[in-house]
Amino acid sequence: MGFELSEKRSYLSILLTPGPIIAMVGLAILLVSVYFFSSASPSGSDVDAILQAQGQNGQRIKSMIGMVGGTLVSIAGVLWSLLKFSRS
Repeated sequence: MGFELSEKRSYLSILLTPGPIIAMVGLAILLVSVYFFSSASPSGSDVDAILQAQGQNGQRIKSMIGMVGGTLVSIAGVLWSLLKFSRS
């Protein structure tokens, strides 16, 4: 019927291909960016916390750029894996 069986591969060998590694790096970037974004957010509803958070706009913008970059890197890793495994 045209189906071919290839050799059996372990999960570790599959995860050590470039696509999953890139996707994991993207997820790590995303997690670090979310952590820094949440630490730059105001912790309370008092005026001092809001003023302090407004002073940290640069850190919040860098964190947002990191979140977008992490998402794009993760998507690129997933697409690379999809292309690699669809050809096999």
